[in-house]
Amino acid sequence: MGVIPLGCLPMTRIGVCNFFANKLAEDYNGKLRRGVKTWGGESGFRGAKFVYVDMYNTLMDVIKNYRRYGFSNEKKGCCCMLSSIVPCPNPDKYVFYDF
Repeated sequence: MGVIPLGCLPMTRIGVCNFFANKLAEDYNGKLRRGVKTWGGESGFRGAKFVYVDMYNTLMDVIKNYRRYGFSNEKKGCCCMLSSIVPCPNPDKYVFYDF
């Protein structure tokens, strides 16, 4: 499973998605995708099948098109306090549950 767009998480945003955090995630995902293609041929994995799951672009689609998915907020987490004991009253409105 690939890494999500870390720069778009509420705690890493700087108004907009953090380009550098997302670039790191994309670079890692590219290496993982390339690796998955070769692992089945390695001695300990012969015959095994590996599948890369693209979590980055899947979540980016939800972030960019949040209204199409029924959300009203794509930037903030529904719960934003580290010590919050009160659950989020309307998690269905937020792409992210917490920070």
